[in-house]
Amino acid sequence: MSTLTKIIALLLILSAALAELFHLFPTIDLWIARHLFETERGYFPWQNTPLGEFIDTDLRKILAGVMILFVLDAVRSWLGKRTLLGFSKRGYLFILLSIVLSAGLLANVLLKDHSGRARPKDLSEFGGKAIYTAPLTLADQCRKNCSTVAGDAAFAFNALALALLARRRRPLWIAVATGVGLAAATARVMQGKHFFTDATFASLFTVLVVLVLYAWMINGREPEPNDASPPPP
Repeated sequence: MSTLTKIIALLLILSAALAELFHLFPTIDLWIARHLFETERGYFPWQNTPLGEFIDTDLRKILAGVMILFVLDAVRSWLGKRTLLGFSKRGYLFILLSIVLSAGLLANVLLKDHSGRARPKDLSEFGGKAIYTAPLTLADQCRKNCSTVAGDAAFAFNALALALLARRRRPLWIAVATGVGLAAATARVMQGKHFFTDATFASLFTVLVVLVLYAWMINGREPEPNDASPPPP
C-alpha cells in the first residue's frame, strides 16, 4: 500500500470517527457557537465587521478574478501555448476537477442546497428564528445555501491541488495550502456563517477529493519534486 493510499485511508477513518463523535455529542456545534457569540454586542466576532464584509464581498471578487485567470491559463495550456503556472494539461484538468467536484458538486449542489441546516447566526439562540439541528442531520430550517457544509472552506482547501503539483519545495506549499484552508474555515465559523462541524467536514471531504483525484490522474505521471529540476516551460 502506497503512502498516498494510507493517507486517504486514514482520512476516511478520521471522517468516520468524527461523524460518530458528533453523533454521540450532537450539541458540540451549539456549545462552540455559544462560546464564540458576543452577547453584549449581539453578534459573532467577525459578523458585521469590516473584516467580515471584506471576506464576504471584496475577497470573493478577488477570488473570482483569480479563478477566471486560472481558467484562461488552463485554456492556453490546452491550446499548446505558454502558460503562467506551467502545469501540464492533465495538471490543469486535475485542479479544475477538484474544484468542481468538491466545492461545486459536493459542497454546494448536494449538501448546502439540500441539508436544510440553518446557519448559527440564524438560530433563535443568537437572535434569529431557526431551530438548531445536530451535525450531519437533514432538517427543514433552511431552504437553500444552508450551513452544511462550508463552501468557502471547501474552495480554499483546493489550494492543496496546486501545492501537490509543485516541482520544488512541495512540503512547504502543502503547508501553505493547508494554512489557507484552515484560515477560510476559521473565518466562516467566526462570522457565525457556519458551525465547527460544517467547516471540519468541508475540509476533510475536499482533501479526500483532491487526494483521490491526484492518485488517479497525477501520481506517477507528474515529475517528482526536486529542487534541482528545471523550471516548467
